[in-house]
Amino acid sequence: MDLNMQPHDEIYTDYYFADHDRKIIFFLDDIEAEVNFPVWSQLTGVTSKAHLKHEIEAQYWQHGLLYPSTVELTLERVRELRDVVLHYLGGRLLPSLPSYRVADELNKMLGHVNSIQKNVGQHSPGTVSMLSRMMHIFARQKFLNWHGVPEARIYRDQSVHGERKHKTLLIKTLSPLLFSAPDVHLRAFEKMWVDGIMHGPVWQESIKKLNEEWQEFILYVSRQFSLCIVAPMIEQAFARAQATVLLNANVAYLSIQSIDTPVDEPGPGSRNPVQAGCYLSIIASIGSIIIGLLLLRQNRSRMHGTMDEVNRFLKVRSHPRLGLETLAILYSLPYALLLWGYVLFAYIALVAQEIW
Repeated sequence: MDLNMQPHDEIYTDYYFADHDRKIIFFLDDIEAEVNFPVWSQLTGVTSKAHLKHEIEAQYWQHGLLYPSTVELTLERVRELRDVVLHYLGGRLLPSLPSYRVADELNKMLGHVNSIQKNVGQHSPGTVSMLSRMMHIFARQKFLNWHGVPEARIYRDQSVHGERKHKTLLIKTLSPLLFSAPDVHLRAFEKMWVDGIMHGPVWQESIKKLNEEWQEFILYVSRQFSLCIVAPMIEQAFARAQATVLLNANVAYLSIQSIDTPVDEPGPGSRNPVQAGCYLSIIASIGSIIIGLLLLRQNRSRMHGTMDEVNRFLKVRSHPRLGLETLAILYSLPYALLLWGYVLFAYIALVAQEIW
């Protein structure tokens, strides 16, 4: 029973009963499902009582986690937990089956189950709390993945609501200009975030790869910038371009006094095509560094965040029509700008050969 003091000195009473044989909790009065079952509101279209029972069971194990002395530790429950762990562990061994837990975590759980079994028949609230925590995780997974109903999610990237929507004109237009990088990120987001659900191991692995990729771009371009010793001759610029490329070579080009004078119309205020290309290539490279640093700073903390925080982050950035297309475009900018820097540098090299 829970007592809360409300405004105007009113007392709000909240209570529930726990049925240990059926592993459910129930109420004698009508309740607000969004308050007592917040996860229920995350899924749309839940109408089956058999489906809803998984969330009610998850709430029962949440009760066991909060009040472990009220739950009896039996051999039957330990065997049930071991069977569930082995089932998910089998999903890791067979690629065609869904895998929501990494193999290392499942093997650790299996070891904990063997330790839990040694305390069967004893008064051990700590052991009951551990069992309840693991059973709560698996019961919640059954509810989120529509276990036991015809619409059950067999694969992790399978949507129970049908096929995904088509791409909008925005990403179709920008994707070729960004070397199809937004398409890659969008497909990754659609496979990770299915029906508004994100799985922890999948998110952590993906965001780790993104952070490493952005860090490589930043270090690569920064190293080129730090090695930008002025080269007096165009041949030295080409030699350094092979080793440090972009910023080093661009600055080496700009250090040559002859490129300040246009070929056709010499005079003050004019710019050589090579010089203009150098400036654009440098802008693209620096843009890749700045955006990469911002994304790296923002996403480094999200790698260790809870899935509720990740889901809220993705929901805020999900547009009713565009979905996650804008986020995919943003995440592709460091890579695309770096490639544009190379394209502009290739243009510089071709024009320089014609001029000199």
